[in-house]
Formats: sequence, C-alpha cells, structure tokens
Amino acid sequence: ARKNWIIVSDTSRSSLEERKLELASLRSVIEGLPKDSRFIVATSDLEVHAQTDFAPVTQASVEAAVRFVSETEPDGATDLGLMLGKSAELATKVGAQDAAVIYLGDCEASWGTTETPALRKLAATLLPKTPLYPIVLGGSADAETARELASATSGRMLRARTPEDLTRFVRSLGKAPKRLSDVEVVQVPGSVILPAGKSTLDEGEELVALIRTEKGAPAPTTVTLKGRAGEAEIQLPVLVAPTEAAHVARRFGSAWVRELEKNQKPKEEIVSASKAFSVMSKHTSFLVLDSEEAYAAHNIARK
Repeated sequence: ARKNWIIVSDTSRSSLEERKLELASLRSVIEGLPKDSRFIVATSDLEVHAQTDFAPVTQASVEAAVRFVSETEPDGATDLGLMLGKSAELATKVGAQDAAVIYLGDCEASWGTTETPALRKLAATLLPKTPLYPIVLGGSADAETARELASATSGRMLRARTPEDLTRFVRSLGKAPKRLSDVEVVQVPGSVILPAGKSTLDEGEELVALIRTEKGAPAPTTVTLKGRAGEAEIQLPVLVAPTEAAHVARRFGSAWVRELEKNQKPKEEIVSASKAFSVMSKHTSFLVLDSEEAYAAHNIARK
C-alpha cells in the first residue's frame, strides 16, 4: 500500500456545477486514506498549483486542504497533460514507488493534449511506477479517458454514484492490491477481439472479451490472456465454448464503435460500423418510428 498521496482537484470552469460534490468528495477521500498516510492537494485547470508539502492526515490538515481548493475560483480549461506532469514531479519527491495519485473531476481534456491515446501514452511515460486513481464526478464526465489513464498506470477508475461507493473505494486503497497489470487478450487471426489494448484487473473484477470472426473463418477454440502479476509475467490459455446468447453482436458493435472513436479513425469508418451494427456513434443518430405503417406513410426505408 502506498504511503504518499497526491490528490488533484479539477478547478476548471466545467467543475463549477459539481463544486459542492467535489469538495465533499475531497474531504471524504482524505479522511479515508490509510493510517500513517501523508498527502498533498493540488488544483488543476490551465495551471496546476499544489500545497507547500505533504502532511499527515489530521483534522487541521483536512480543513486546510479543503480551504485550499475552495479558495480557487473555477475558471479556464482542463490541461490533463500538465496535471500528469505535476503529479509525476510531486511523486518523484517522495519516491514514485511509494506514491499514488487520486484525481477528482470530470476528466474532460480541453487544453493542451486532448486526445485519449496520446494522454494514455503520456500517463504511462510520466507515471510508470505511480498508480493514478481517477474518481469521476459529473454527468458529462469523460469516463473513457479516465479509464485509459488508470489502466496505463496500473490504477483504477471510480464513477462515484453514492457516498458508499467513494468510501469503499478509498478503503480499498489502503490494502496492497491483488492485481493483474498490463492485461490483454491476444488477437487471433481471422477474428477481432475487444477490448483491445492493455488494462488492469483487481481481485473481484472481471474482463469480458467480445470476439467477432469473419464469415467462413473458423471460430477460435482458445484465446490467450497475457499480463503481469507483480513482476512476474503470466500467460493463460482460456477455452472458448460455443454457447447461444442474445445481443452479442450489438455489444461487439458498441465496443467496436468506441474503439474506432478512441483511435480517431476516419468519420466514414465510424459511420459504417455504427450503421452495420445499429449502435450510436458521435457522428450518427437513429430515427425510430412507432409502427411499420408510420415508416410507409413517411416513405422511410428500414435500414
């Protein structure tokens, strides 16, 4: 378990709506840190400002941290790249292997580096030994970017929906995790397996792989799961048993569209996948009418 905690609070203009929730969450996070922890709080928007030094968890230090953030007027855009850089700098001061970062905010990058793949690469480069735990707040939050940043640093993301979610999450940070890092399902020729890329799995979490095989190609009978347990590399063959199940193609299509969007594929490619699997994308919308008669009356062909 880590001893030094860097807690970053989003103070961009987009955080204004969730300001009360963010300050309450900040207090809960600090008070829930493991015993003997030290912490430092930073604010993040177009600039990153941190407290002077790490402090033990006391009533006075909690109040000072909440006051430090509350006195920062929410303004400007969000530079996640700068936040990652400052977090790495603070972690280096106390030893990257004994530090961890908790981010509170919507994780919507609107300045500097904004593309999710580039941010993931930056996080892996800057925080190779320091996990990042994004706690995503707000209805318009970018959970996909938060998940990628967590995965790149062997951290975990939380979409906080209740105070109990936050309490359980913070308590779990006080334990040395039973974790698989750099987890990926090896692609099989003739098939596409999602999710692509590497992720992190803690004890109790599961990974669902969606596999689409080209027509005429044999379906795989095994897939290989690769990853790391601590410093040890693992390679696990998993049997694929044929079973009838509903909506698998739709689930694959949704994951495929998200994958194309994440990797900034051409708009035409994303639209084609969206239409082929009848799932929404950033470039498509769907018209739904009540009956076959309504389609006929408006001379609209079903796609």
